[in-house]
Amino acid sequence: MTTAPSASDLESANTSNPDDDSLGTQAEIENLGPCKLKVTAVVSKEKVGELLDKNYKDLISSLSLPGFRRGKVPRQLVEKRYGEEVEKDLKEALLNDSFSEVIEEKDLKVVGKPDFGDVEFNKEEDFKYEVEVEVSPEFEIEKYKFIEVEKEDVTVSDDDINEEVDKLLKDRGALAPVELADAGEDDYYYGTLNFVADGENLTEEPAQTMFKASDSDINNIKVEGIKDKVSGLTEETTITFENVEIDEKYYLEEVKGKTVNLELTVQDAKTHKPAEMNEEFLKKFEVETEDELRTKIRESLETRAEVESKRKIETAVLDKIEASVDFEVPEGVLDNARESAKARTRMQLMEIGRGKEFIDEELKKLETDENEAQLKKDLKLYFILEKIADLEKIFATEEDIQRRLMALSQMYGVGPEELAQQLYQMGQFDQIRIEIRHDKVREFLRDKAKITNEEPAIKAASSEEDAQESDSEASEE
Repeated sequence: MTTAPSASDLESANTSNPDDDSLGTQAEIENLGPCKLKVTAVVSKEKVGELLDKNYKDLISSLSLPGFRRGKVPRQLVEKRYGEEVEKDLKEALLNDSFSEVIEEKDLKVVGKPDFGDVEFNKEEDFKYEVEVEVSPEFEIEKYKFIEVEKEDVTVSDDDINEEVDKLLKDRGALAPVELADAGEDDYYYGTLNFVADGENLTEEPAQTMFKASDSDINNIKVEGIKDKVSGLTEETTITFENVEIDEKYYLEEVKGKTVNLELTVQDAKTHKPAEMNEEFLKKFEVETEDELRTKIRESLETRAEVESKRKIETAVLDKIEASVDFEVPEGVLDNARESAKARTRMQLMEIGRGKEFIDEELKKLETDENEAQLKKDLKLYFILEKIADLEKIFATEEDIQRRLMALSQMYGVGPEELAQQLYQMGQFDQIRIEIRHDKVREFLRDKAKITNEEPAIKAASSEEDAQESDSEASEE
């Protein structure tokens, strides 16, 4: 193990000033590989003693013990009773504050969680520690303005409108009874479900079971051949699925982890009937005629298409920038991204009642080379967006954040302040700031892009500054 040098052996990471509150942390940086550094830092024993004295004085001034007046408890007694706690608190404060000094002085862009390891504290010695950290990759972007891309035509056809009308009618439709003989694979079958093992009825589902013939499970229990078994039914019928394995996490205690026969009694069926284009339906969209509804839909689709067109321009520009730079993504950040993707997938599947076997299979799908490549690309784009934001001084203002919170609060049905508090508690508030900043960078790149298939009159320089930048860029090439 490398021995930490003394304070005199290291270059100061902070200009010491007796009048400021700095620790005078001294540090040296060692490069351990792509995006990984080892920081060796020291706070002098004189500073440690000064802070320890201050902490004891603050404690004594507020402390009352039997036989002593407030502020008059002997330090020796305080050290005996509270010394371990006082030194532990000072150690944690020294770690946090001194490392913050190193980060600021050395301009380290730390990503992920620092690994301090075991740190010893001795009040009679310099406070020394080593920490391995990952930092944002260093790279240069030769060009990110005036990237040449094509813009897709924004058109909305009558077929698009017809499709949207059909979707609205379907979404606002309702289930209606249908004869079993007429039910199709996308209709809904209803019945009761009984669990049987060794000829004994273990239990039954307390509520009526609903499923489609095209499903691969019934009540989140994986079964095979549903379509074949219900096809051609004309009356109430009991069908059996043999040797079905029930997940250990299934909610019915009687069948958890067991292999059973499922006896499904199919009783009736229902089909989904779209809503009718009538006065009541039109009122829901604040229009009086079908033509007015279609006009409203066209405007909505055109707006949506324009937004999508802009997003595709942003993506095309970023793809070209990403292909032009080469750097290693910090391994720890990549590991965290992998685990986060798995955790999100697991939670989403658990929320819809999927079993452990199904979830494990889905998580394995995330381990493909294709997913790994996409993950690395997404992280590269994150660092590229951060780099451009720094170069162009693009920030998320407090006003931006309040607008975003207001929009999110309306979406989730909670007040902006309550939402902000929830985000703080979940450690996700900074993510809002990052998303806003990155959205601004994307918009900046789109505005600066050179659309090759657009009329010159439409894509003229918006200002003298843009024109000068374009001329400058062209001259550099």
